[in-house]
Amino acid sequence: MDSFVETASGNRISKEALIKGPSNILISGNSTISSKVTLNGDVPLVPSETNSTIQIGKFVFIDENVAITPPLYSKNLHKLSKIGSYVQIGKDSEINSLHIGNRVLIEDHCVLQKLTTIHDCVIIKQNTHILESTTIPPFSLVYTKNNKLIIKSLPESFKILNEEASKMAYINSQFTPSDTP
Repeated sequence: MDSFVETASGNRISKEALIKGPSNILISGNSTISSKVTLNGDVPLVPSETNSTIQIGKFVFIDENVAITPPLYSKNLHKLSKIGSYVQIGKDSEINSLHIGNRVLIEDHCVLQKLTTIHDCVIIKQNTHILESTTIPPFSLVYTKNNKLIIKSLPESFKILNEEASKMAYINSQFTPSDTP
């Protein structure tokens, strides 16, 4: 745990994460920001009612080497990037989404281009690229096959299973491999 800073709200942020504009980033609690994650919170926003550029819910796990940048809206103005609760983002992913709902699993090596909207209870499989301004409906399994985006339905039980998996990711990130029983 020496390589992490733990906040009063239970957030664990790697000392190797690059947090740009930390005063513009809100993290609700019990979330983990792994090493080599870049949160680009220092971008100019479209005039709105909020000053935060990135909002992250509770029990969010962001794996290594992920870049999150609020989506570019016009010229050099960005929109707020909002990530819900119980979200897991796999390593080496690039997120430029407008909104990621609750209970979303984004596997490794995914790219979510600007202004994408991901609704609640979604799985985005490894190596999936979601194009600009795409909206993914709730309870969807999403993947790329032959450069085409495929969307299939998920059962409603995914909601509970993903919430438990997010909590376990938070708990397991407290231990180094030598600490694990």
